[in-house]
Amino acid sequence: MEKKRKNTQRNLLLVLFFFVLLLIILFGAQAILYIRVLLGNDLIIKIDADKENLFLAHGESGKIKITSHAISNIFCDTNCKSKFIDLGTGQIIEEDSFNIIKLPKTKEFT
Repeated sequence: MEKKRKNTQRNLLLVLFFFVLLLIILFGAQAILYIRVLLGNDLIIKIDADKENLFLAHGESGKIKITSHAISNIFCDTNCKSKFIDLGTGQIIEEDSFNIIKLPKTKEFT
């Protein structure tokens, strides 16, 4: 009888332990997200180009590929606006609004 009671108590303690562990994991993950927001690490945007400079003269054309990556909180959407301007003439080449989920977005310009 006493052995059965010890097994029941042990099983109850194991269930309680796993329940407390689950609560710690859930609230710990939420606490980490709040700490990241307070530290300013809630959104990181990285823009890469295959060519850093593009020098053209007299009607020449060239291609450039631009890739945008975003790392953000899992509960946030990353909405971006881009504007590409020809610095020589001041002319707007393209304006765009887009959403970067977890995958990078690549655009190619001529």
